[in-house]
Amino acid sequence: FKFSGNIMNRFLDIVEKAIKIDEPVEEELIIYKEKEQYLQVHGTPLKDNQGERFGTLMVIHDITRLHTLEKVRKEFAVNVSHELKTPLTSIKGFVETILGGTLDNMNKAQHFLKIIARETDRIIAIVEDLLSLARIEREEESRNLELEIQNIRDVLLSAVRTCDRKALKSNITIELKCNPQISGNINAHLMEQAVINLIDNAIKYSDSG
Repeated sequence: FKFSGNIMNRFLDIVEKAIKIDEPVEEELIIYKEKEQYLQVHGTPLKDNQGERFGTLMVIHDITRLHTLEKVRKEFAVNVSHELKTPLTSIKGFVETILGGTLDNMNKAQHFLKIIARETDRIIAIVEDLLSLARIEREEESRNLELEIQNIRDVLLSAVRTCDRKALKSNITIELKCNPQISGNINAHLMEQAVINLIDNAIKYSDSG
């Protein structure tokens, strides 16, 4: 690591503190360059068999990646909470409306129940995405992601069929143009889920027709 200016002074302060006190020291340094770099500095007293101190060991760890992952985790938690809160709030509102006496009007009740069903499907889709993500991470960690040579068009066709009904409701036609001979070393289920997510977002954020 190359320290300069205030960062060097801060590092020397940590070293001096580690030398003076008789217990481990742990501090964090932030280096501001093109991107922030986070360093964790550990200082530990070294002692002989008689417990006499004869030096200090300083160790520096680059924990930038850990900071980045923690930031992503927090943002992810906020986004998921928001995604879940919206349909849950909608469901709660319509359930309260029905309980408030709308059942006397079956047409309105059925309309509200259809909305509740749709919002419930949204929640289920979010949970399925989270479970898929967890499974991918688990399989990657164990190096167990199963891949095999499979036809790409078959996977895309399956994804299109899954999204067809939702597309029709928005007066949208999904056209699949793919050479039937194309194949790849893939996990068909995960690829299909990824394509479904893409198509679903395209339908969701497109105008009718």
